Amino acid sequence: MFGRGLHRAGAMNWVERMTRWSRLDDYNGANRTWFVNGVSGDTEMYVKEFDRFHFYWVLGAGHSVCGLMLIIKIKL
Repeated sequence: MFGRGLHRAGAMNWVERMTRWSRLDDYNGANRTWFVNGVSGDTEMYVKEFDRFHFYWVLGAGHSVCGLMLIIKIKL
C-alpha cells in the first residue's frame, strides 16, 4: 500500500513542532489509550489526548477506515 505511513508520520512531526503551544511538553508526556481488536489481539488504533487536543492513530487502515473496523467505530 503506497504511502501507508507517510501521512501519519507527517502529522506527528507537525504536532511535535507546535512550538507556540505553551503546553506542548505536557501533551508529549501524556499517555496513549490503545484500542485492541478483541478477536485478533491486534492494536487497531490509539489516541493521545491532553486538554482539548486529541490525536488519533488508525493502524492498518490505509488512507481510509473501512467498514470492517466496526469495533473501533463503536468505541469512538
